[in-house]
Amino acid sequence: EFTGIRNGDAPAAHAISEQIEQAHQDNVAVVRIHAGFFAVPNDGQPDFRTNWSTDLFAHFAIPFTPTAVIGRSSLFGSMVQTQDNWSLATDVVLFQASPVNLGVASAFEPNMRELTVTVELYYTADADTTSDFIHVLLTEDHIIGYQYDVTATPPDIGDYDHRHVLRAYITDLWGDEVTTTLTGSSVIRTYTFTVPDEFDIANCNTVAFVGKYQGAVHQVKEVAADGGTTEVGIEEANGSALLSPTYPQPASEQVFIPVPGSMQRSALEIRDGQGRLVASERTTDAIHSLDVSAWPAGIYVYQFIGAKTVVSGRFSVVH
Repeated sequence: EFTGIRNGDAPAAHAISEQIEQAHQDNVAVVRIHAGFFAVPNDGQPDFRTNWSTDLFAHFAIPFTPTAVIGRSSLFGSMVQTQDNWSLATDVVLFQASPVNLGVASAFEPNMRELTVTVELYYTADADTTSDFIHVLLTEDHIIGYQYDVTATPPDIGDYDHRHVLRAYITDLWGDEVTTTLTGSSVIRTYTFTVPDEFDIANCNTVAFVGKYQGAVHQVKEVAADGGTTEVGIEEANGSALLSPTYPQPASEQVFIPVPGSMQRSALEIRDGQGRLVASERTTDAIHSLDVSAWPAGIYVYQFIGAKTVVSGRFSVVH
């Protein structure tokens, strides 16, 4: 959503995108990109512009704000949509099947202010391109500051609650290339970012999406930057199982992993944030325990590998 603090029509547009996100909570993420003429602050007003915002504004040739790019898809003859089309455009994009499932886990180390984001892909169908691209970015909610609103009296609002503000791209603006895009392909990538002191990590979210180069998004997920994770692991198309959360979370000395009933006596593999195998065991009990006291701090992904089903989850280790 392209917007600006001095655009009087922006608050009404913000309300529309909030409604869309609420209607499709797990499948839609709003990212507000402050760029263009109306994003230039006057004295004492907040400046939410970034280099990434400016580049996106130029790339999509945004003619005015508020406008939006929905799923990076060309719809109704245009990539850029006016707010009257946002809801319908969202429905059209969500109707399209995704060849890949996306899982995200995010952890924050406060002393160094280092954010670590692990992204996991599992292809349930062949993508129609040989390469896809992972994008990871950071947004911030509840930044209180100036906003012009033509519907308010007076129109100059000094304490507007700014949400979904694009703060930084953690990957390259155009993503991190994935070249294994056939059915059954699994990809794990980890990204780190030093969060500036002025960002309130408690109000920040990590947004990750995967799609074609500069084009259509296959799937998006949004989690809290400080300890957020998608609820369940990535599952194969030909089977599924529900996962109970590991405990304690985060783990320090030992982690306990509940084993789905259908996965008892299956293979269990654990990989670190770089995708390296750190443990391979076979489950025998309803709860599998691991000694992680000597493991480096970070996010780990585990997979129960059955005859017809692969179920993934994740846990973090902090010492």
